[in-house]
Amino acid sequence: MKITSKTFENLSYKYYSFAFGLLPDELMATQLLIDSVTKISVMNRDQLKEEDISVALDPRKLELDFLKGAFELSKIRFEHFKDSRQLNNFDHSEKNSSFFLLGIEERAALYLKDKYGFSFKDTAYILGTSYEETLALIHRVRAEFLDLNDHSTQQGGIHGL
Repeated sequence: MKITSKTFENLSYKYYSFAFGLLPDELMATQLLIDSVTKISVMNRDQLKEEDISVALDPRKLELDFLKGAFELSKIRFEHFKDSRQLNNFDHSEKNSSFFLLGIEERAALYLKDKYGFSFKDTAYILGTSYEETLALIHRVRAEFLDLNDHSTQQGGIHGL
């Protein structure tokens, strides 16, 4: 696979909603993707030294590492900003308000499995959890999300991601 800036641009475009789901602020989500690209570039710096080199990197592995990097960085940023106005005063749309009541790992798991259709194995890799922990997390989060949506509907909210 030839790694170019276009490769990273495509990944960033494809997964912007994932980044925004983790850190619901446009600037923070964009910066998260930029930093994930930087992290991947550093991790693979030997293959990236020559502009036109075709490297033996599996495109799927690159994609998973990109998302894993974004998730790891988002957890650090979320802890840093969780008490700030920037995240707490975010004007969540009524449609997504119950989603943002979930924790960051729970939101990531739902996005990866239900929105993007990743396997449990790939989701576990990205989240840094075991296969079994991921199965349990997804099951628990789906039930919790349904409960939140039921409560939201009773209050006049709308379902969905």
